[in-house]
Amino acid sequence: MAVKKSSPVKKLKLKHKPKRIRARVIRLERFSLSGNVGGAKSFQIAPKQRRNIQVITVGIISSAFLVLNATRFHFQNRNIRLRVQVRGAQAFFQSTSSKQDFPGPNKVLFVESEEARAVELVISAVNVGNSPAFLHPQDGWWLDFLINKQG
Repeated sequence: MAVKKSSPVKKLKLKHKPKRIRARVIRLERFSLSGNVGGAKSFQIAPKQRRNIQVITVGIISSAFLVLNATRFHFQNRNIRLRVQVRGAQAFFQSTSSKQDFPGPNKVLFVESEEARAVELVISAVNVGNSPAFLHPQDGWWLDFLINKQG
């Protein structure tokens, strides 16, 4: 009985290389927002509550998203935290301390929509303590934002 030799296994060569898909981000706009509590006297925030301290409207074009790029803030009370959120959105940034110089949270606050729209950007002070906390007139913040688009 004759044994047939099997032919050597041929390596398949691809006619084309698989493409790497990379999303490119295009920066459309950059802006800063700053403020302080102001006023003549301090006011109180109840335990585990938040209080809006600045609200602005931001226009975002279709297919773009809003990113919190950097934060700098100082609150005298150790139980106060900074919170940044687009009204109605689930994503938000909340600080882990009462004072911080944070160069890159890169937190996406608003994800693209099919059409251009105006969104309300809400800056809040949050009392994370179990007793009332005071916000003081000199407590303040500086925030850096980007409006980006995938392209």
